[in-house]
Amino acid sequence: MNKTKNLKSNLFLFICFILAFKMTDSQTIEWERRFDGNIDSLVYNGVSMAQDNNSNLYVTAAITAATGTDILLVKYDSNGNMLWERRFNGDGNEYDFSRCVKIDLTGNIYVAGASRRPNGSTDYCILKYNPSGELIWTKLYRYTLGRNHIMDMKIDNNGYIYVTGYSAAEFLSDFATIKYDSAGTLKWVARYDGPLHEDDGAVSIDIDDAGNVYAGGYTIGSSGQPDYAAVKYDSNGNELWRQTYDSPAHSLDMVSVIKADNLGNSYVTGHSFEPPYYSFCLIKYNSSGQQIWIKRHLGSNNSGAIAGNIKLDAGGNVYITGADINTSINMDGCIMKYDSSGNMLWRKTYNGPEDGDDIFFQMILVEKGIYITGTSIGPGNNRNFCILKFNENGQEQWTARYDVNGCLNAYMNSLAVDQTGKVYFSGLVWENNAWRLATVKYSQPIGIQNINSEIPKEFRLFQNYPNPFNPSTKIKFAIPKTSVVKLAVYDLLGREVESLVNQQMNPGTYEVNWNAARFSSGIYLYRLETSDFQIVKKMSLIK
Repeated sequence: MNKTKNLKSNLFLFICFILAFKMTDSQTIEWERRFDGNIDSLVYNGVSMAQDNNSNLYVTAAITAATGTDILLVKYDSNGNMLWERRFNGDGNEYDFSRCVKIDLTGNIYVAGASRRPNGSTDYCILKYNPSGELIWTKLYRYTLGRNHIMDMKIDNNGYIYVTGYSAAEFLSDFATIKYDSAGTLKWVARYDGPLHEDDGAVSIDIDDAGNVYAGGYTIGSSGQPDYAAVKYDSNGNELWRQTYDSPAHSLDMVSVIKADNLGNSYVTGHSFEPPYYSFCLIKYNSSGQQIWIKRHLGSNNSGAIAGNIKLDAGGNVYITGADINTSINMDGCIMKYDSSGNMLWRKTYNGPEDGDDIFFQMILVEKGIYITGTSIGPGNNRNFCILKFNENGQEQWTARYDVNGCLNAYMNSLAVDQTGKVYFSGLVWENNAWRLATVKYSQPIGIQNINSEIPKEFRLFQNYPNPFNPSTKIKFAIPKTSVVKLAVYDLLGREVESLVNQQMNPGTYEVNWNAARFSSGIYLYRLETSDFQIVKKMSLIK
């Protein structure tokens, strides 16, 4: 009996010894794909990504060609296999640019941007593809000779397509908001000319459940500087109201995004210049266009802030992301949450490991979290992709940084999260003297929760509970400093059977749930590893 007990103890120690020296990859990247178009240089313009219900990805950008630039659309499956690529060269054989890509409920893909004519004028351009990559139709729009560029697009549940942007009217531009049906039939065009009949341009569009359409952008004000501009149309394109906003300094005010809730309220955010700094500026309008409240934010040190994106949840709360300008004149990533009355509920900032610029302009809300993403300066002054996840209370759940193979310049442009919690991002990296399109699939931690953000005194791995268990158990661990953390489960032969955590994490105490329903009964080992600490414990699954 003692010999058997000693044999089991020695086997356990031997497995621990093996695992202690087994090196593992510190990243949880499932796959990465670069598209260089046979060493073509991608133009830094309009990188956008959309995902269908089967987790296929559609990525668009502008790519150089012999005649200028073409619109590129690439389709990947969930395993990173490129299924097809398509390029669009307009009739002018000139410069064609993409701005965004969207997918309707039947899986058709729409790419919006601009197409240039030989005379130098540009048209609104919308391309519709089916899931096999067949071009179904192309729609062009121009008001007069000059600049006509789509800046944003939305598709409603009935398959109607809405676009907005800036459209030339002689020497100046106006908003031009257009509605098409799924067959490409033009339903209406609504143009907005600001109160001074100066230059106007839309940058964002949204739709509410009643079919009303909202466009936000800028109009040149009496000071000669851009002011906020917002306009609301009904489903037939009739203008319901319009509003402008000039900040107290009568300086530059630039809209980033407009969003509408299901009650007919609308929210406009962007940034204003308050010499010598920029500030966030968020305005709420009711369904009649009356201003309900306005919130301005000068950053954590009152040294400036810029807004990037805005999202609304089902409870009427408002989330804004962007960047704070700190005292060292670098920028920290920032996210804030307001309730529907304009009260700030919480605010979080992120300063990367090199105390450089961190800018977060993309955001996604899902049932169990908020994802923000952008770029962050990493070691060697290289620009990294960076993703942060928060819960609804503002607790940071995890941070993932992706060093793009030492590329000095990398810009995150698009983010998606599928139904299984897999995270996808796409952007541009500067490599071999050209811009390359990078698309990455990332596996996030399984059921990880930050249960205590107080900084622990030491690394710790706690005994799982319950133990024995069937089929789920919780594993708690503590880390006293920012570290790349690996927590994995192994069988008694030392084979990894499940990776639970594998990314950079901030100091705190965390808890992970492991569901072993698909595994057989037996003894399993779980191991916590950082660059400074390693420990192995065992647990029993009894079915």
